[in-house]
Amino acid sequence: MSEYMNFQKPEPVRGEYKPGVMLARDPKRAMQEMMDIIDHLHGIIDDETRALESADTKTFLGLQEKKLIAAQAYHDGTTQIISRKEEFVDIRDTFKKKLENKQEAFHASTELNMKKLKSMSRGLQRMTNLLMENAREQGRKMQTLGYTASGVIESAEGKKLSIGLNESA
Repeated sequence: MSEYMNFQKPEPVRGEYKPGVMLARDPKRAMQEMMDIIDHLHGIIDDETRALESADTKTFLGLQEKKLIAAQAYHDGTTQIISRKEEFVDIRDTFKKKLENKQEAFHASTELNMKKLKSMSRGLQRMTNLLMENAREQGRKMQTLGYTASGVIESAEGKKLSIGLNESA
């Protein structure tokens, strides 16, 4: 039994995978395991897309580690299949149509997911710009004081106000 097969797929999380997935030695079984890994990653992408559509940040953030692990399992599996490609020649036709269908569905899901991620990013940028503009406006309205080079407090009224976002925390 491969290491991957030790992890059952509970709903709705759709399973957990350890990094370093080893596919079965039997090519047919290895291909089936790879298709399960693809289904798992596809499910996480779909869950993430639904979380983005409903603005469910808790679910979205909770899926990130699962998505990373599933993507690593996908990478590990594809790397093994590529390195063992001569073993899969005989079974290629059996799984070819299934893999093509999975690839098409997965591609459509990732396209929609990327569209939702870009939409969320634009929304966050608009919100950031609005908050910064409001902060600038409030700063202009307040009586402000500043220090001169010699340390004397003076009114900063009429001087340019500079507000920026420091993301280095």
